[in-house]
Amino acid sequence: MEHVPVQWLMEVPIVTRMLTIGIFAVSLINFAGFASERDLVYTYEDVFIRGQFWRILTSLLYFGPFSFNVLVILYMFVGYSKYLENSFHRTKDFITCLAILSSGLFMFSTYVHPLYRIGEHLMDTMLYIYSRRQPTDGLQILGIYRFNAIYLPVMFTVLSVVRYHPMQGNMRTLPLTWIYENVFSFLWGHIYLFLCDTAPKLHRPALAGARV
Repeated sequence: MEHVPVQWLMEVPIVTRMLTIGIFAVSLINFAGFASERDLVYTYEDVFIRGQFWRILTSLLYFGPFSFNVLVILYMFVGYSKYLENSFHRTKDFITCLAILSSGLFMFSTYVHPLYRIGEHLMDTMLYIYSRRQPTDGLQILGIYRFNAIYLPVMFTVLSVVRYHPMQGNMRTLPLTWIYENVFSFLWGHIYLFLCDTAPKLHRPALAGARV
């Protein structure tokens, strides 16, 4: 039984596996007190003015200090990331996809509204892409309420608001702000889907279904 988590992890595609290990490691580093949230999140001033370039990576991997909530988020992240990675024929295509999605989130955080934990919003974007590409997949909440995957973004937002509670020292203090950030994450996923799935079918029929 002690080998089950390792076996499960080794069955995950390589990029998703590396991201999972990174998220787990960063959460432990924060939990152990070696780095605070302020040391790990993304801000333009810290990265490009103070030269703290590690924040580009840690902001993608930081989902909060190690806790049960982080484990749940990590399990969800693996599911959506695994699906997306398996949908690409080559690993480098999936890396390109992540780079495009992450770049859009970094630009939004820099020029429009600070997101700080870029990885959380990357997961929201991946969640939206999954819900649109697999709309009829049956999902459950706590094994009780069943719904189709196309409603996953709405359900995820509602559940997150229900369990939301402001915490002292947390950089996000308003639920309304959190919803605004989530809406952008879903919108960015929608734009990506349009450019990579819908546009090729409209303008280049021979490449229908092609994905970048």
